[in-house]
Amino acid sequence: MNPLMNARLSTLLLIFGLFASSCVPPSNPSKSTITPTVLAEPSATPTLSSTATQAVTTDTPISKPKIPLPVSNLPATLGLGFIYDQALGQVTAFGGRQNGVCDYCADTWVWDFTTWTKAQPSSHPEGRLEANFVYDPVSKVSVLFGGMGQNSFLGDTWLWNGKDWQKQNPAVSPLPRSGAAMAYDETRQVIMLFGGQTTGSSRQSTPLNDTWIWDGKTWTELHPTTRPPAESGNPISMAFDATHQNMVLIDQGTWIFDGKNWAKLYPDPSPQFLTRGSLGYDKAHKQMVYVSGDGDAIPAETTAVTWIWDGAHWTSVLTPKNLNGAGIVGLSDDPRHKVLLMFVDRAMSNQTNMAWAWDGIKWEQIY
Repeated sequence: MNPLMNARLSTLLLIFGLFASSCVPPSNPSKSTITPTVLAEPSATPTLSSTATQAVTTDTPISKPKIPLPVSNLPATLGLGFIYDQALGQVTAFGGRQNGVCDYCADTWVWDFTTWTKAQPSSHPEGRLEANFVYDPVSKVSVLFGGMGQNSFLGDTWLWNGKDWQKQNPAVSPLPRSGAAMAYDETRQVIMLFGGQTTGSSRQSTPLNDTWIWDGKTWTELHPTTRPPAESGNPISMAFDATHQNMVLIDQGTWIFDGKNWAKLYPDPSPQFLTRGSLGYDKAHKQMVYVSGDGDAIPAETTAVTWIWDGAHWTSVLTPKNLNGAGIVGLSDDPRHKVLLMFVDRAMSNQTNMAWAWDGIKWEQIY
């Protein structure tokens, strides 16, 4: 190749190299690459309510032990009370109605996450429906109050220690009632009871809006200057918000109790308060979770709606279609498995109860 051709080739190669280098974007070591987090789809196809916003998630996934299917199951039971016993690491259920077996059952069942077992206590409360049942982590016992007995509303107080029941005889007690809200207040270390309905004149139920606390020995009525109205037939539910250190009550609206008074909040959007609903606090994920459904809906198998409360706002999240909102029993925190447990009864259709677990992101069906 002659010198002139060699010079022209060198010039072309130089121009091509400059052009290629100009097409590469400059590096920016100070800027980090952001990878979006993709949430896995729930095991069941979810449905989203019309007022839903984005799902609430935790920043860091929390590993949790897997909850296995129980070897034996709890009989189909309507209107039972249940709690998670933190000291014993097991679930206890009491009362309810079993079709063809008992209308006001007095059975105590225990689930150790391997099998459901019918307990054999030496004594037990009278059979009932929809009793209030709350675990007291300081006394390490579960407190049962009231409910609907065979002949009347009940107003007795019982303690369950994991093996036996012990009836309490406080000097003062709330009126007999059913449909009340009861929860443990971690700050004041007392159990709080609100509202419900009792027997009025002509044997008609009378709605209540009184506030009581149980200190482990006796009941004391509080007299807040403001309080939710007494409403008949509306579901109420209550749970302590450990993040914001107040009691949250669902009673046709959102109410909070600061230890002295009730105050109504007006967040928008808010859950639709249907005929069934339960509120619970998920300690592992620091979330207040509310699940509601329509117990009067036709067909009875209707999808529940799930909401998360952050202290000021409600956010609707994905709920599996097969989570039956008509039979919501209640929510109970399970710190051992780092989930919020929920039971759904389907006794009206003679089907086995369902158990679900909220893991901070989605519902998972246990059985």
